[in-house]
Amino acid sequence: MSCQDTFSNEEIERFRPLGDAVTDLALQGCSDPPGEAIRRLCAGEWVAEAKLSWRVWAGTNYQKERRGIVPVKRWEGLRDALARKLDLPWGDSEPLPNLGDRTIFADELPDTECAVWDWKHRRFETALLIAPGREEWFSAIDIHVGFATSALPSPSASPSAESPDRGGRPPLWDWEEAALEMAGRNFDGDLKPETIADVVRALQEWAGETGRSLSHSTAYPHAKRIFEAIRIWDARHEN
Repeated sequence: MSCQDTFSNEEIERFRPLGDAVTDLALQGCSDPPGEAIRRLCAGEWVAEAKLSWRVWAGTNYQKERRGIVPVKRWEGLRDALARKLDLPWGDSEPLPNLGDRTIFADELPDTECAVWDWKHRRFETALLIAPGREEWFSAIDIHVGFATSALPSPSASPSAESPDRGGRPPLWDWEEAALEMAGRNFDGDLKPETIADVVRALQEWAGETGRSLSHSTAYPHAKRIFEAIRIWDARHEN
């Protein structure tokens, strides 16, 4: 039996606990519900919101925590780590000399590459050797999922404010990532815009977090679509 959508009509546009969504996949006949959930998250069919934590060693240590949308590349990292059997004690596990260094990071961090996929408790974790001299530990807890199409503007359908790409140069801004970030802030209650200008400022703040500057004219058409989507989204949840 093929896997059906796990969300009822009433639940579309709303985030719900990961464990509930995976359980419904099982009840609807999926042979590998946890694997199907990862596939949908990697494919962008579902979007996930969670409390996120990063720790990176790249010559020195960096760390960050926030609540927001889980990037697709993190789900891809989990998928690939599970394919390598890093969730098993006998997996093909490489040492992590820096993440496992007790003088740098907390004692609970792993000494070797590993993956934890604990969908029942709405969490996953990976510790990976990305390249020589670069190690990454990532954790997402209290994961809630929803349809990726939930009232958000379609990046492919939205007009670009940037100049046409005439030389194969990749676009400067990832507007899909921006829209998902604004959706996560709205879900957390951190972004309740009263005007389009409020969304423009939020987008400029998001850009500033990566050390870049986003002009009002570039942000405005995308902010307008996001603002309209948030108004629709919030109105549905108030009813």
